Amino acid sequence: MPYGPYGYYMPHMPHPPTPTPQPPPAQAAAGLSSPDVTMSYNVSLSEFCTKYRLSAHTQEKLLELDYSPGNEVIETLTEVDWKETGLSILASRSFMAAHRNFCELIRTGKWNQ
Repeated sequence: MPYGPYGYYMPHMPHPPTPTPQPPPAQAAAGLSSPDVTMSYNVSLSEFCTKYRLSAHTQEKLLELDYSPGNEVIETLTEVDWKETGLSILASRSFMAAHRNFCELIRTGKWNQ
């Protein structure tokens, strides 16, 4: 044990091991893809909301958030953030399902305008 009986490092003993940096968690490793990838198609918010049948109210709230279709930063919003937008739980979850579907279609090259 490199420490003395009272938890102090004893200079005549070898240095304690340095912690090895841990890789980021799997979620962070998978991470958010570059916005360039999922925002590579110029899809307006209006087109996006029409395609996914999102209400005018939802579209208005997304516009206030400066959301552009495919911007994965939206995935970092917390429940508290969503409550502050004024969207209901169902509206925010419906939007997130549409957003994730849109991003997946872009990533796999299956998005057809």
